[in-house]
Amino acid sequence: MPTVTWEHESLHPCPCGEGQFAYRSNSYSMFFGTSHEEWVMLCPRCEPIYTYDRTVVVRTPDAEDRRGWVLNTTLAEEANYRRKRDEYHGKIIAAVTQRFRPEWRTKVQACKTKKALWELIAAGQAYGTFTSRHRWKKLEQLRDEIAEAPFRFYEVPAVLKACGFNGQPEDLISDPAPERPESLSRFGLW
Repeated sequence: MPTVTWEHESLHPCPCGEGQFAYRSNSYSMFFGTSHEEWVMLCPRCEPIYTYDRTVVVRTPDAEDRRGWVLNTTLAEEANYRRKRDEYHGKIIAAVTQRFRPEWRTKVQACKTKKALWELIAAGQAYGTFTSRHRWKKLEQLRDEIAEAPFRFYEVPAVLKACGFNGQPEDLISDPAPERPESLSRFGLW
């Protein structure tokens, strides 16, 4: 196996404070903007219980801060939460589909222009983006696609509003929402 020569390598204290971890990086001048980074735990005490999370939690024009070393148990707890959250969202989508799909089809088919369709489904998308994505589609084809497309969770509020439901999406099911771990809340991560 070839040996990698790092342009930059620095040692930093590990989470337990008794060892170190190495940060190594290379940038490739022939491919502008291309680089490689790695974080290697050198401490035998921390190595089996920590994983480096590259998620950017703060980004400024000249730097970004990554989340850093996180306990494996915390990552497992977060993965479990995300799984439960996805199941919860799936239940809400199933309830919306069952209860509002016929009315949604009627509302979509009643639209006479692409702009009316965009106004109906406007889920944070600019009108110019909407029209450029659907430029070559005839109105009838676009209405059929939108009327039958599976709902995505971020679209649910717009669907409910269009169908005249004034409550929250969570009101459609009896299950409680999974509780977000503190480790995700601290950084505003989902």
